[in-house]
Amino acid sequence: NDYTDLLEPDPDPTTDFARMARFLTGTAIGLVLGGGGARGIAHVGMIQAMHEAGIPIDLIGGTSIGAFMGALWADELNVKGYVDRATHWCKKMTSFWRKLLDLTYPITSMFTGAAFNEMIEEALLDVQIED
Repeated sequence: NDYTDLLEPDPDPTTDFARMARFLTGTAIGLVLGGGGARGIAHVGMIQAMHEAGIPIDLIGGTSIGAFMGALWADELNVKGYVDRATHWCKKMTSFWRKLLDLTYPITSMFTGAAFNEMIEEALLDVQIED
């Protein structure tokens, strides 16, 4: 038994073959991320914890900030790159000047949302929902 342990490494659950096998056997793992503005940043830690625990993510979806964080993960699929991109995005979103320049007359909102949309486009570059 020790001999086979040396020659046969544990299968990597993140390969495309392993993912397809989980789909075919009905054991695919999906993750749905919720909304809630700033609380959505907690999704970064959740995805990082799942990766460290060896839990693969076969499907990802979300609403509001959860959809954005899910899109970042689907585009990156690398925990370090994902955390770096999310951190960079958060730092830019909390910029005082960005908030100041996005102010509007507060009938329905204090901000126009243009800066937010611009930051999402910048973070995802040329990626579209179809990708």
